Amino acid sequence: MPKIQVLKRLTAIFLLSKYPYGTSNKQHYPQNSMPRPQKLSSEAVHNALQQQPAWTLNGNTIERQFKAANFASAVGFINAIAVLADTNDHHPDILLFGWNKIKITLSTHDQGGLTELDFLLAAKIDALGFPQ
Repeated sequence: MPKIQVLKRLTAIFLLSKYPYGTSNKQHYPQNSMPRPQKLSSEAVHNALQQQPAWTLNGNTIERQFKAANFASAVGFINAIAVLADTNDHHPDILLFGWNKIKITLSTHDQGGLTELDFLLAAKIDALGFPQ
């Protein structure tokens, strides 16, 4: 079986096992039902970063880079992040470069900086267990 078919099947199995009812229902902050969290103070950001040591502060964002074994693994990881992002209604900037490197940048754009949503999503991305 070609690698792309294997990857598609594994992605489908992963998505169905983690999200049997789909990812389109907004579970974290349904649109227009709750106010968005407020921007964190500098002190709160530094405290939160202590809980997420793999992430670095860059201006009003936090970032982390990953290196995949190959291109297909990198794309698979990005797809897993996409599912988390949709489920949490919070979408990172994702850059795939050099065929196997991924840079994730988190910020709450409508607040102009970092909120609890960024650190919650960072923790969920870390929990995916992508090897370094």
